[in-house]
Amino acid sequence: MIRLSQLLGQRAVALADAERAGMVRGVVVRGGNVVAVDIGDHVVPSSAIRAFEGDVVTFDDHEPIDEELARRATAVIGKPVLTHAGDGLGDVVDLHLDNSGRVEAVILADRTLPGDRLEVIGSYAAIVADEPPGAGAQLSPPDPATRSR
Repeated sequence: MIRLSQLLGQRAVALADAERAGMVRGVVVRGGNVVAVDIGDHVVPSSAIRAFEGDVVTFDDHEPIDEELARRATAVIGKPVLTHAGDGLGDVVDLHLDNSGRVEAVILADRTLPGDRLEVIGSYAAIVADEPPGAGAQLSPPDPATRSR
């Protein structure tokens, strides 16, 4: 597992020519998954990324990504987290990602939300599914390693 804060700023290298392509500047998240990665000059679909863990993000050749999707890439950290009802839960401190780019957890200052509640992250906010009734006690405390400094 890797934290988004670790992924942002990592070098990105194209496997076809072993040339440095840029640095990770943001991601596009849909349905609890990273679907694309902004590496500066262009956006790479997550299907072309070999692994999200490691010292360098490596990627295969890929078809150009839809420009509308590319415009949605964001650094995520600091965005407000809202429910469908518009209730604010706090700001994103970090995301935990698995090796395939699936969001395992959304870290807020005072709690950790399961990644499967995350629906979309846009230019303004992250939207999470409403919490099922009685589920408040199931929230885990934030990971101390991801607390904002």
